[in-house]
Amino acid sequence: MLAQQLQNYWISGHPGLYILSSEEARVDTLLRSVLATATADPARRALMTHADGRQAEPCFVTWSQTRGWCQADGRKFDVPKVKGDTGSPRLAVEALQWFPEWTIAVLYDLHAYLDDAVLLRRLRETCKLYKGTHGRMMVLVSPRLVLPPEIKHEFTLVELPLPTREVLAGVLDEILTSNPRLERPVPEVRVRLLEAAAGTTTVEAENAFALACQTHGGFTDAAVATVYQEKAQAVKRSGAMEVLLHTGETLDDVGGHDLLKSYMLD
Repeated sequence: MLAQQLQNYWISGHPGLYILSSEEARVDTLLRSVLATATADPARRALMTHADGRQAEPCFVTWSQTRGWCQADGRKFDVPKVKGDTGSPRLAVEALQWFPEWTIAVLYDLHAYLDDAVLLRRLRETCKLYKGTHGRMMVLVSPRLVLPPEIKHEFTLVELPLPTREVLAGVLDEILTSNPRLERPVPEVRVRLLEAAAGTTTVEAENAFALACQTHGGFTDAAVATVYQEKAQAVKRSGAMEVLLHTGETLDDVGGHDLLKSYMLD
């Protein structure tokens, strides 16, 4: 289970993770659950002490260039020893050395700045500082893999899998809950909607469900076809068709999914 694996990385003293995903909301929820679950476990909680033996309070903070460092509740996370706006990538990484023990520090889209030699040096030094120490771990979250040679051995790569049917069902249920007047799909149509959305991200699924509902006035048989159409567009955007054709395979070599394949060829 991914959440357990991430918790083990944190507790065991891994200094840095690189999570490959465009789904920031899912990553945020996952990492918050890692911290909450570990804190609720008496055996894990007992390990969360400061160097002097005092009990530590785990901390979760996030960074983006537009917001700087923020606490879990969205308020600014002040780092008094850093002078300037921590929206700056260099200052954001500089701030990491002053974070309290047992902190999960998440940086979104830092990959865009990893051609900066000073920033890379600070990341390397922070990894040395964090490694094996009391629960400080930085997590880079990016939709594409950018790990320069200077730091590629310092970070553990984690690829977030596509959402399960259960997660997609939750996305569908959120749409239904937020629109009480919507008629719930019959069980057969619900199953087909989730099948149509399988293989998309939560954002893609939400957009596809919303469009299908709006286009057809609810979650009908016709709505299923619209979700398939949207998934076909997502597959095209991902470049999967180009990879398939490059191998010499054709869509006829892919079993099933006739409706999806017909939309991909449109």
